[in-house]
Amino acid sequence: MITKQLLQNIRNQINPHLEAINKKSSDFSLRLGNCTYDSDNATFKLEVCSVEKGSVITKELSSLRQTYSIYGLTEADLTREFATSRGKARLCGLKPRAEKCFIFEILDGQNKGKKYVTKLEAIKAYLGKTKGLIST
Repeated sequence: MITKQLLQNIRNQINPHLEAINKKSSDFSLRLGNCTYDSDNATFKLEVCSVEKGSVITKELSSLRQTYSIYGLTEADLTREFATSRGKARLCGLKPRAEKCFIFEILDGQNKGKKYVTKLEAIKAYLGKTKGLIST
């Protein structure tokens, strides 16, 4: 019988192998994604991302790069650093189906590496494109 605990154990056994593969490859990165299961069968999603200049190109980053102009952002905004209450940050992704769809990553301080989501209005305010209240 397949249980959630069994699947977590399987994931814990597979992840080190994927990390070893990722260390050897500079062209792609592998990650074990969502899992669907019932009492007799399970399926893990294997996500493959390209790597560019040492950085993994996630699905969210790829989406941001493809659609930024629709939101009134420029190509320069994609790499521009901005100040938030949590520290210096940079855009790192977009989830177009979500209300809070823009993802930014903190670059310094105690929150370094953490990612947060927020609305377009907040991103424009952070980038100095509009004035207003910011809620994340």
